[in-house]
Amino acid sequence: MSLCPECFNGADHTGHDFNMFRSHAGGACDCGDVNVMKPEGFCTKHGKRETTAKAVPADVTNTARLVISKLITRFVFYLRSKHQEWLSSGGSDTFSLEDGENLLALLHDLSALGVVIRTIISEALNCQESYAKEFLASPDQPDSHTMNLMAIHCQEQYRKAKEELPAPQPKFYGVQVCGRGGDQTVRNHWRCGYECVQSSDGLSLSDTLNHTTALQEILFWAVKYEFPEKITTWLLAILPDENFKEEFTKAFVDHYTRIATSLIKCKGNDQRQRVSNKVVHVSVQLFSNEVYAIRMTAERQLLTRMVVSLYSMLGSNLIQSSVTVLGATASLHRVLDCSNDIIKDHCFWPLISDLVNIMSHKPVALVFMENSLLLDIWFEMVGFLQGMNLNERELMQHVEYETDTYYASFSAEFEISCSPLWRLLLHCTDSSTNSHVVTVLRKIMESLKVWFENSGLSRVPAGSAKVNEYQVSFHLPLHRYFAAFLCTAILHDGFFPKEELSVEFLELLIVHPLQIQVAFYEIFAQMWVRNGLQIRGQAMTYTQCHFCNSLIDLDLYLLQVGCSYLNADYFINTVLKAFHVEHWNLPIEASSSRENIETHQDESMLEGALTTLAMLLCIRTYSGESTSDIMHSEIVTLLCMSDRTYSQLCDSIPEKSGSNNPPADLKLYLQEVADYNAPGFNASGKLQQGTYSPKPEIWLKQFDPLHIMLRTVHRREFQQAMDRYTEFVHNSKTFPQGQTPWPPLRIPDRPLKAYSGLYDMLHSRSLLTFCFNLLHKKLNSKISTVTEPSLYMVIFFMQLIVHEMEPDTQMVGSAMASSWFPYGTVMENLIHTIGTVTVHIPSSRRDKEQRRDTMMDVEETGVEQNIQTMFSSHTNLFGTEMVRLLQMGRDSRSTPGALATPAPVVAVASSSSNTSLSRDVDVTLSESLVSLLMKLHNRLSDKEGSYVPISISKRKPDYSTLVGDGPFFVGRVLDTLSSKSTKCAEAIEKTYEALKPKLEADSNSNSSKKKKKAQDRQKRLLDKMNKMQNKFMDKIEKTMSKEDFEKLTEAELPEDNYIVIEHYECSICSSTTPSTMERPMGMVSLLQSTCVMNFARSEPNAKKLPLADEQPTSSELFSDYYRRAQARLDHMFAGKQDNTAALEADRSIGVFTQSCGHYLHLDCFKAYQESVTVQSRQRQNLTGDEYHCPLCRQLANALLPILPTGSDLPVVVTAPDDTLQCLKDIGAMLNHKPFKWPSEPFYKELNVVTMGMRSNAMGNINKYTQAGNPYEVAQFLISVARCNLDYAVLYETNGISVPSRKSSTAHLLGALSQSILKLHGQGAEALDLLSQLTSVEFHPSASTSSLVLHQGAVPLLLRDPISIFLQLYLRMPPHLSLGYFERLVSAVYNLAFVQALFHVSCKFNEDERQSWVTRGMRKPSFSSDVCQLNDKPGSRRSSDVPYSNRLSISIEASSNRRWSQSTEKVSPGTRMTRSAVVGGRQRGNLSPNSEPPTQHGLADMEQLLQTIITQLTTIRFYPSDDTRVSFLECSVWSPQSIECFVQRRCLSYLEFVAILKKHVYNVPLPERPAGCPNTEISCSEVIHFALQDCQQWFTGLAKYLGLCRAEEISDSPSAQSLDWAGQDSHSIVKGWLNFIMTSKERSTIKSYIMDNRRWYTPRLLELPTQYDAIFQFYRKMKCPLCKRPPVSPSICLICGAFVCFKEVCCVSQSGVAHSKACGSGTSVVLDINASIVAIIRGKRATLWGSVYLDEHGEEDRDLKRGRPLYLCKERYQMLEQQWLSHNFDYVCKRWIFHSDQL
Repeated sequence: MSLCPECFNGADHTGHDFNMFRSHAGGACDCGDVNVMKPEGFCTKHGKRETTAKAVPADVTNTARLVISKLITRFVFYLRSKHQEWLSSGGSDTFSLEDGENLLALLHDLSALGVVIRTIISEALNCQESYAKEFLASPDQPDSHTMNLMAIHCQEQYRKAKEELPAPQPKFYGVQVCGRGGDQTVRNHWRCGYECVQSSDGLSLSDTLNHTTALQEILFWAVKYEFPEKITTWLLAILPDENFKEEFTKAFVDHYTRIATSLIKCKGNDQRQRVSNKVVHVSVQLFSNEVYAIRMTAERQLLTRMVVSLYSMLGSNLIQSSVTVLGATASLHRVLDCSNDIIKDHCFWPLISDLVNIMSHKPVALVFMENSLLLDIWFEMVGFLQGMNLNERELMQHVEYETDTYYASFSAEFEISCSPLWRLLLHCTDSSTNSHVVTVLRKIMESLKVWFENSGLSRVPAGSAKVNEYQVSFHLPLHRYFAAFLCTAILHDGFFPKEELSVEFLELLIVHPLQIQVAFYEIFAQMWVRNGLQIRGQAMTYTQCHFCNSLIDLDLYLLQVGCSYLNADYFINTVLKAFHVEHWNLPIEASSSRENIETHQDESMLEGALTTLAMLLCIRTYSGESTSDIMHSEIVTLLCMSDRTYSQLCDSIPEKSGSNNPPADLKLYLQEVADYNAPGFNASGKLQQGTYSPKPEIWLKQFDPLHIMLRTVHRREFQQAMDRYTEFVHNSKTFPQGQTPWPPLRIPDRPLKAYSGLYDMLHSRSLLTFCFNLLHKKLNSKISTVTEPSLYMVIFFMQLIVHEMEPDTQMVGSAMASSWFPYGTVMENLIHTIGTVTVHIPSSRRDKEQRRDTMMDVEETGVEQNIQTMFSSHTNLFGTEMVRLLQMGRDSRSTPGALATPAPVVAVASSSSNTSLSRDVDVTLSESLVSLLMKLHNRLSDKEGSYVPISISKRKPDYSTLVGDGPFFVGRVLDTLSSKSTKCAEAIEKTYEALKPKLEADSNSNSSKKKKKAQDRQKRLLDKMNKMQNKFMDKIEKTMSKEDFEKLTEAELPEDNYIVIEHYECSICSSTTPSTMERPMGMVSLLQSTCVMNFARSEPNAKKLPLADEQPTSSELFSDYYRRAQARLDHMFAGKQDNTAALEADRSIGVFTQSCGHYLHLDCFKAYQESVTVQSRQRQNLTGDEYHCPLCRQLANALLPILPTGSDLPVVVTAPDDTLQCLKDIGAMLNHKPFKWPSEPFYKELNVVTMGMRSNAMGNINKYTQAGNPYEVAQFLISVARCNLDYAVLYETNGISVPSRKSSTAHLLGALSQSILKLHGQGAEALDLLSQLTSVEFHPSASTSSLVLHQGAVPLLLRDPISIFLQLYLRMPPHLSLGYFERLVSAVYNLAFVQALFHVSCKFNEDERQSWVTRGMRKPSFSSDVCQLNDKPGSRRSSDVPYSNRLSISIEASSNRRWSQSTEKVSPGTRMTRSAVVGGRQRGNLSPNSEPPTQHGLADMEQLLQTIITQLTTIRFYPSDDTRVSFLECSVWSPQSIECFVQRRCLSYLEFVAILKKHVYNVPLPERPAGCPNTEISCSEVIHFALQDCQQWFTGLAKYLGLCRAEEISDSPSAQSLDWAGQDSHSIVKGWLNFIMTSKERSTIKSYIMDNRRWYTPRLLELPTQYDAIFQFYRKMKCPLCKRPPVSPSICLICGAFVCFKEVCCVSQSGVAHSKACGSGTSVVLDINASIVAIIRGKRATLWGSVYLDEHGEEDRDLKRGRPLYLCKERYQMLEQQWLSHNFDYVCKRWIFHSDQL
């Protein structure tokens, strides 16, 4: 069922499971069709149709009928006329219907006009009279329609076309039977039956087509022309008309055989795929309707047409089978040729798809199973697949050419055979279909018997049939049909095998499935390695999840049936013989009878045989397990191997029907067995999808290693599951650490009664003998190694035997091993001690050649002499079967737990002749299964007497857990045996007493003794080392006096008088050295352009993704503010070159530097670059200066040079305490000539880095690249420093950290400083800035006198303090002392403080300004002022004060009370003038012995604010009408609010310089209060705790930067941090205000000042929760340039622009162009049609992943699964963080060069 988007969105589908997909070939919407969906699911349009519709008048439709009839007639003639062109083109892709597109477009438009027109079109297409009149009349008839020569020509083309497209004529091969007595005639036993049904109701399957309507002929031409898309979509558009749909279905069925012919004639795989898709697209619309499917099957033999068409297609591609049976003639069977293009291109796929589609209707499936003729045709066709793609093992040399046909053969069997099989069985769910199942079973048995005859398997004597062991085919569809229907029959009690199956048939039935199992293990034992990788691919496909239910599971089921109804001893020996491991079933050393087999291969085959037997006993997929239990086991198996996503589980669960739909109750199963792991990220930032992992109890109760072996191909997959199991039991402390548990093989439930014979294997003497010999070899053999997997399988068999054993359980099968186990019950045989046995050893072919020289006469010399002669003359006894004399009794210590028994006697008896190839050997064992198990327990425990019987230890056996190692499981077997029988318990106790060690001292194992010796040796070494250390310390004390030692330890050098020389390790030469002048070092760095900070926002909320045509305006971005501010400065200071320097840095052209933290010598780096060849760079996708770090392989493009250090370098002494002298020293540093000490290689590399910065800046930096303007170059370098420090502040304040990245800020600042110092004349401007800041006069040197100073260009009050600080700091010499740094910070802070006061004064109204002027002129005694305000007679009361000022006054009063209390404590002598006191702290000329006052910060702020207001009021700077504000708009400015405003305005500066100090001087930052806000708030919004947190953060930064002392406390920390260096602060502020007082642009200045704000962190767009909202809005959006919907519509998640991704027609709208314009070469793009985020970085691009996941936490790339997607906030936050941190280059690994094509 499919719905169009309009109908789907118009209906309620809550709780429904659906998939969304994009249809590229059109189709019909099923909404409104009651045969497809229920009426309650209809949309509002189809669900509310009027019951009675008014008929359209005939006179209205007559014209339409006439026109449409003529159009259809013209269209039919057009199709006929194109036949000659079709023949000329050869049916290739060059043929088209372009000249008829106008006519087709008109027909499309007419069919879209509504129901009435569609009905008229349907009538015109199905009108037989009109067709006969227009197309069938002869030109020689006088009354016929006039036909011109063109019509006659078209009629001839129509006749030829029908002859060129005949119906298929299948060649029925019948069944060729060749008996043992000779050849019989070929009998076609159902040819006559097929000919009898060739005609029914006048219809023929092979006659020439006779069209009676225009619809039939149009469909014929559609088939002929390989279903042109426009014709197909037009016909499908009319399908909603019921009459048309019925007639179209009939016509399609009539042409079905021609469709098969058309598919065969297609040329090339691509053409076949296109035609196949179009055929299925039409047929699925017709045959999904059960009513039409049943009707077409009954009336038009639809089933017969399909089966015959498929038979004809496959039957034309047969070859003779090469399967050989030893002793039989050549095979007469014919198989499918898998190398044919029809099979390789899956030409049969549309026919099979339609057949499976109609078989989904139960009535049709029952008709198929009832029709004997169809079953005969079908199973003969299935027989074509029997034994196809035969593989022959290469023994001598590697195969020359590896074919690629194996997957085509598997696909052919799965689609042709298995898909219809499971579709038929889908309807056989109860006993009502038993008769149908039995009918099919008997047909399959007949086909199998015929195949046995034709292949030669049944033409040899019974019991001697042997297939060629060097041949294998994985394709046995007849066997698997028989297995599937037999399982269904037994399940519903409709068929009992004992009544129908003969022993001879079963023996033949298991031959080939067993051969496949043997070949499977041979392939992975490297025995087919000369056949190439394709044979391994076949074995992997055989067990693949999509095929295993239909292949290996059914093969194992057939073997289970054979095991249930054949003799147990016969079956076990057959399996051992097939695996060639019968030599392991001997108690002596013997090699395999197979030639050229290695030891490890022999061991692998033994493991395969044991595993196969264990699977036959335990796997219940088809032998009794319910469907829910099977699903449960499959899910547990998949999850135990690895954690999986929901889609991986859906894809990996074995399927039977061929559909990809997940089980309906899969979610319920997952809730029972699995825990959900939400999507996350690994340590490197790689995205992880939501996965499911097993619950803890699953590992303990349901982990089934045997089922995992069945579902895995490689041993490593099983080992992976075991590793997970081991990790769990270790972590849960259910098993000790350091030990490896055995696989917990579980005892299965008993099978159904029909398979009860499976457990006869456990009661057979052959299995007991096999287990005995393997245990015996494990304990005694020195040559044959029983591996641990084989060992735990043997122990598992013993556990099964004991578990199913009762005291009276009888042995089954023959007495072939009665000499080993003579008793009739299993219990007695388990405890029976085997004495001397005779072993029959068949010799190999090599043994025959060796025996010519080694034959001995046993009768003359006797047994003992013969044995001595053979051992003395030959190393191998009987060729490869060497008999080893067991020496268990001679040395009991060699094998722990061995009994001291006499040496075994081995006797060799010869046959009647010397040419015999076999020998009989008598071996004395003196062992029982119980004794072997107890000795094995001792061996595995490495301790004698390790197992204590429960009868002695009085313990209770614990059967609740299966977690344990080898001794645990062996002991479990012995415990179970003891509890089952008293007799067994006594035997075990006797054996224990015999094996019990004589002395208690002997109980210590060899490992315990070795451990004790190692501990003693370690103790002696430690004692010796302690003695040597004490001796050394005594010598030191004697040679050095106590005073010298104390002087040595207490001596300290002054911290500021030397430079710490840092050492760096070169990642190439691994030497650790400092960066010196002779050999400088550099830091591996990556330079990239950035403009992330350009998207800083003025509001906290991110911009929402536009989902409508009109969107509300969003918050302002920093880029808008910067352009506006720059325009204002350019307006006020036209032509000044320092306008850019006065602003904040231009964040659109930033260059960000990051590093992996590794260092290289410059010379090592150059050698490394020279060693990387061009080819290597191309393989690594490197361009330009890019390279990979030699150590971590991270991408880099620069080597940031590190300033050299050494003893001969200039050292900056400690800054003086006198601030004025400190400023003079700074001036001298700025006026000094650039240092010349860095070496030439350093400067050369520095120039390379500088040029790299310029080339990486993506913006307009033409002014920065002017070589003749050092000022502009210096400004660019300063902007680079500002950019990196801004991002450092961003990362610090937002807690963004990248573990794989190390800070390179300090080295970057050093390199930038050196680059600026090399520029001529940079000191004069810095001196000018410092002089304006401090009012200290500095004299520039002669070298800078020629530079024009920039005084008066942009006043300081309009400049950015951070920019000023960087201009000063980067012109200072390297290794600047911390005292000078803090002096610079303080000087610039004064400016930031005054700017804040200037800003807040502009916010005052007239009354507030007057009030603050009055406050500034008051005396410092604030308490008296407050008292006068409140208590003075005649003063205004609070009720008399205007309401707008009441809050201000009350706040002032409460605040001033606190200030007055603290002020009164200060003595008058300590109060000094404001020019010498900063916040009560004595600076400059104050005596160092005087006690500084503490509470005068507020007075400073008031007086400075009074000075600013007074100066600006005199020039009428403030508007006079600002008092006319409404009551709601008024603000109340108290001292607290002003303090808070100033702190917030200055915080950005303090945070910036604090981050710089942290990186340069490596001093940790103070802790930021959690509640400190990041934005500006007005005084009416001040909250006490917010103010307190902000003040705490401000105070912490001020103390961190040395602006105030830690012990000082003030209510105005901002004013307390001022330091004017002994200068008059009012004079300095008045000097700063001079320009503003003389400027005419007062309104512009005020707007510029008022526009200052704090910015929020950049954010990506805010996305909707459901992805469907984005998809529906943007999928049809057109490009704004070309006005066409792009192929890949995309959205930029940074700015929200619509991008034509992967388009080249709109260059300006392409993804690459947008990345340059929007993100300086970096863009984050969401592909709408793929739900994937793509990253464009410079010349590269990559797929980041999806931020939209389904309900199970999975991506749906390209929307292939069509699941509803929801926003994953964690992923989106990670994407945003990686964008902010510039981490895409490090996280994303798969980059490609986009070549400007995105």
